[in-house]
Amino acid sequence: MTSASFSIKATLIETNEITTELFFGAQWVEVMSEDPTPVGTGVFKLDLSSTPDLKELSLVVDWNQGAIRYRCVIPRAMISDRGAIQLNRTEPGKYELTLEALDLNGSLGTVYTNDDIATD
Repeated sequence: MTSASFSIKATLIETNEITTELFFGAQWVEVMSEDPTPVGTGVFKLDLSSTPDLKELSLVVDWNQGAIRYRCVIPRAMISDRGAIQLNRTEPGKYELTLEALDLNGSLGTVYTNDDIATD
């Protein structure tokens, strides 16, 4: 083996500041009035860049299979791909992302479980 990689593909279904900033690779900023003394208008904008900033993030993913629990901890990750936004009047918005684990001292992450996997 010459290399290892680990990625997680997820669809986020809540439209909020964290989800949209993560998906679009930009931050929300308040639109200021053009008065002599700028004042916040209560309207926010997110400028979409054709070359979004690359930001590192940490990621923890939990899942269950009945009473068996799993947790994957990725201390360093980056968005490697984003899919289409799915908007439907009768469902929450869906933001598809692929996150790629980055090396941290020879480790991509750790998986924990309460399953008795290592039985003799």
